[in-house]
Amino acid sequence: MVKKIILKEESFEYAVYLKLSPAIKCFLSAYLGNKLQNLEAECYSEIEMAIQENIYNIASQIPDILYNHRTIKDADEFDIALDKFTKPEIRIHWTKTKHWFDRDFNITADDDDTFLEDTYNFDLNATEQYAKGLVEAANRVINNAETFAHFIQTGYQALNFAARQFLEEYAIFDLTILSAKGFILLQNNIDLMNEMILEDLFAIVQ
Repeated sequence: MVKKIILKEESFEYAVYLKLSPAIKCFLSAYLGNKLQNLEAECYSEIEMAIQENIYNIASQIPDILYNHRTIKDADEFDIALDKFTKPEIRIHWTKTKHWFDRDFNITADDDDTFLEDTYNFDLNATEQYAKGLVEAANRVINNAETFAHFIQTGYQALNFAARQFLEEYAIFDLTILSAKGFILLQNNIDLMNEMILEDLFAIVQ
């Protein structure tokens, strides 16, 4: 049975959910097309809970990151800076991170592999048929990995933009006084949340 909604409306996590949920569902609609409309009824509840649970478990750490890694530690100095703060016109310089799903999954086949794939089984001896089976199995693994990576990569772009936009709207002052280490931890947290959401969604919609 799918769990009930776990986010409280007054919570930080619910504010994140309100920003990310439309972006996620827009991505799914664009990526899956008609397939999204033809899922089993229970899948829609599972999608909703995958979004909420991962936001609840991971985004809940963001306020602590913003607080613990302020460059202004003194409470009085913080209040003075906040009172004088005006929203900057320049955009926040976010940390760029590398991801496993950005690598090239295309592997150039050698001549032997191509020969085996292009040859009928009855033209191959037993050893060659066995080798062909291994090549075909390897290709299926690569193709599945490439499909998974493309889904994560495409979804990540949409979610990452929405998460950053939310923080620039919700916590712009905190971002302007966040240390370099804090930005790294913050982006790592966003990355983890995005990837966990997308991994769960991929498992649901396949």
